[in-house]
Amino acid sequence: METSMNEKYKTDPQLAIYRDNNIAIAYDYKDKAGDFLCYFICDKK
Repeated sequence: METSMNEKYKTDPQLAIYRDNNIAIAYDYKDKAGDFLCYFICDKK
């Protein structure tokens, strides 16, 4: 999931505003019960 979201961040034209302004996007995933699953950040790196 992290790899595909990073690729989307780097290539999706709709996310260009974030890339152009050096804004990272943080994803925090939880299951249906609200328990933590994973966390990652997408940025230009």
